[in-house]
Amino acid sequence: SAANDAAANYIADQLRSYGYETTFQPFTFSQFGDLGSSVVETAPQRREMAVIAMTNSPAGEIAAPLVYVGIGKPEDYAGKELKGKIALIRRGEIVFDDKVSNAMNAGAAGAIIYNFEPGRFAARLTIQATIPAATMAGADGQALLSDLQQGPVTVQLAVRAVRTELNAKNVIGRAPGAGNPKVIVGGHFDSVEAGPGAHDNATGTAATLEIARVLAGKTSDVEFVLFGGEELGLHGSRYYVSTASQAKLDSLNLMLNLDMVGEGAQLLIGGGSPEGD
Repeated sequence: SAANDAAANYIADQLRSYGYETTFQPFTFSQFGDLGSSVVETAPQRREMAVIAMTNSPAGEIAAPLVYVGIGKPEDYAGKELKGKIALIRRGEIVFDDKVSNAMNAGAAGAIIYNFEPGRFAARLTIQATIPAATMAGADGQALLSDLQQGPVTVQLAVRAVRTELNAKNVIGRAPGAGNPKVIVGGHFDSVEAGPGAHDNATGTAATLEIARVLAGKTSDVEFVLFGGEELGLHGSRYYVSTASQAKLDSLNLMLNLDMVGEGAQLLIGGGSPEGD
């Protein structure tokens, strides 16, 4: 967005004012969008239910009988015919990828995962799913399950989704003439409508810039990186790592990631790897 570009330019201007060599690292990524997915129970009664397409689910529409498979473990499919049908799966215990993979392996034509709480929830797939998959509120899932206990249920599942190519950038600041850094300090500077950007992550961005100001002219071992595209899938940091030389990665001892540091009376620290702990 234009605001995202303005934020990147502001960060770069601040780093330059402290004496750092500043570069933009542009990248593109594909963003999944739900255009209004739905589930309609068509028998034994007709009712519409709100759903959310699972991120990275393929688009598709299917009308088929519903089969309840509990948590969705492989053993939950024993003795059940899923070919061409839609699996109704309860959230919990195993990851979403496994729930949908197991449904695919059983021959299901679609998957609906309902919440263990009354409300709706969003979920992401990292596998290459081949069947439309969506999530729904626990109350709606329980209603379908109740109908199934009385007899056959048919539903129409419609996942309406699209992928859009987006442009973003990382902002990198380093001391003039610096070699490979020993430490990276940074955080993401993008935000989403669902959260307060002033906290997530203007606080981490401001803290990074302040550390850069304090260390200006005192060391060339620290590189400062403000990442774009974090909220939509860690795209900026993934791109940074994928394009870094092996020599640069080997020189690093620490990456200090500052995220939402403006709330509460103390900072919470989490280690990123067993070696780093």
